[in-house]
Amino acid sequence: MSSPVAAAVTVVIPQHGQADLTVKCVGGLLRFHPTLARILVIDDGSPREALAVLQSAQLDRTELLRVDERRGVARVGQLQVDDI
Repeated sequence: MSSPVAAAVTVVIPQHGQADLTVKCVGGLLRFHPTLARILVIDDGSPREALAVLQSAQLDRTELLRVDERRGVARVGQLQVDDI
């Protein structure tokens, strides 16, 4: 059963250096909540290797944004998309 509310939801996942875990998280969200509008992963200045893992995962309905300088999970979670 599909919920119209779930179709309008964007999930924001701030992450730093845990690309494999983030990919698993996104995969679980897509598997158990297939009607989500989108998932926004905000990379908080991870090393290039971790960023490469996220970029190569090619996850459906997932947008990857990167903050070049590490700000911490609280500040990254407060960012608006227009600020990045």
